[in-house]
Amino acid sequence: MDLKRSIPTRRCKSLRSSNDSRNAALLAANQPSGARMKTVTVVLILFFGLVFSSKSAPGRDSNRPSKSSVSVPGIWRYKGGDEKPMEIRFLPDHKAVFKGGYEFYNPAKWYFTPATAELKLIVPKMKQNGFKLFNQWTYTGLKTNPKEKTIIYTLHERRICFMGYFYEKQGR
Repeated sequence: MDLKRSIPTRRCKSLRSSNDSRNAALLAANQPSGARMKTVTVVLILFFGLVFSSKSAPGRDSNRPSKSSVSVPGIWRYKGGDEKPMEIRFLPDHKAVFKGGYEFYNPAKWYFTPATAELKLIVPKMKQNGFKLFNQWTYTGLKTNPKEKTIIYTLHERRICFMGYFYEKQGR
């Protein structure tokens, strides 16, 4: 693409004729040089490239995974409100145990991938239509695989949503 043809140049109007040697310096100063235009173009491309790439950098965009500092093993608690308090206990041997509610789903399994901050909760006793409830929270990064009876969370914080209730990690 020829920049000189696509960018209109500013012409200086003067009472002097364009053939007048005194007017030549003014005309040259008001017309952008090819080198200066290329430099400006390169700087703008670099600037906008950095702006757009920084918006999609891990940690800035909630839809992208990043290394998580969340430790999964331990007690994750729904403190109560609409229902009585409930817990999901993520045990070190990759078992998940429900307490105070949803015990009929016991035992469950969990796996965590730190590089992608992905927590997979496998609930073998959940029926396939039970996974439909999770569809309303897919905007939070939650995914389901009903055939494998798996709920997949991307952990950006110490909180997960299970059956419409938010469970928060207790302690460290």
